[in-house]
This record gives sequence, C-alpha cells and structure tokens, in this order.
Amino acid sequence: LLTVSGSVLYAQESVTNQEDYQLTIRPVSSRIEMDGIPNEAFWVEVDSATQFWMKSPLVKPGATPLTMVKLGYDDTYLYLAAWCREVNVQTLRRDANYWRGDGIGIVLDPVNQHTFAYFFAVNPYGSQTDGLILGPNQSVTDTWDGRFFAETHMEDGLWTAEMAIPLRSLRFSPENKSWGVNFV
Repeated sequence: LLTVSGSVLYAQESVTNQEDYQLTIRPVSSRIEMDGIPNEAFWVEVDSATQFWMKSPLVKPGATPLTMVKLGYDDTYLYLAAWCREVNVQTLRRDANYWRGDGIGIVLDPVNQHTFAYFFAVNPYGSQTDGLILGPNQSVTDTWDGRFFAETHMEDGLWTAEMAIPLRSLRFSPENKSWGVNFV
C-alpha cells in the first residue's frame, strides 16, 4: 500500500497538511479501461479525496463545487479517477493555459521533500498538460513532456476523467511508501 499526504503550495510558502489529509492507495483489483468513465468496481471500493481547498478569491478549505478523486496502482501505472462539475475551457492545445480554465491535475512528490514534483493534468475536453515543479519557489515548467494517458467524459453537468501515469516516468524509491501529493 502507498500513502499520499497533502500539501498546499503557495507562491512563496509551502504549508503541509500531511497529518490532516492522507489517502491510502491500494493496488487495482481489476483492469481499468481508460475511457474517461470510472465505473469499474475498483473505484467503488477505494478511499476518495474530497476535502479540497479553494484558491480564489481566498485560499481556504471547503472548495465548491465538490470534486472527488480516487487513486490506484499496479506494476505499470498510477491511476487517477476524478468526478468534477465545472466546465470552463480556454484552449484545447496541449500544455497551454491549464491554470486559466477548469481541469483536474495531480502533483506528485515521490520523495516527499517539497523540492521537486511531477505535474499531470487534463481539462474536461481531454487536453493534457504536464510539467515539473522545481525549487523553493515552486516554479512550473512545461518543457518536460512525460507520457501519460488521460480520457474524459461529460454527461449532465458532470465530467469525469481517468489518467494512467506510467511509473517508469517517475523517479522514486520503491521502499518509500509515503509520497507528497496535491490535486489541482
């Protein structure tokens, strides 16, 4: 089992919430079909992250509308399933203006040191963004292109996403069972 702990990253400050926000990730028990519809039995069985923070106009707990994220893994991939409500998209180009529209992203810090992280995201229409988060000022660079798979689906004001992030794209020690994570 892998445990991920939450951290909230601000422009000049990193606030750790790792004691309050933890999610145990289990190995997948069945095949995940990457179709953007997280309806496999596995997604019903696992814990979810729902206690998100609002970032604008104020940084505070209790983001609305509600978003739910679940994670799983196997020997090849880290899987993410998300249920989201907002659909405001600025562009459909890869790595372009993710921060100006709606989407779901994951920041992975496999060494849990707040110095380096991977970023993977998708917007409601399936446009992908990825990058690295570097250094103490948490600057994001999108010049790194990590391969990952993402599919989305929209229906009745709800959009869902599934991601498969190849573990071989990430540098981590298999002995480290506690990663830092942030959902964006």
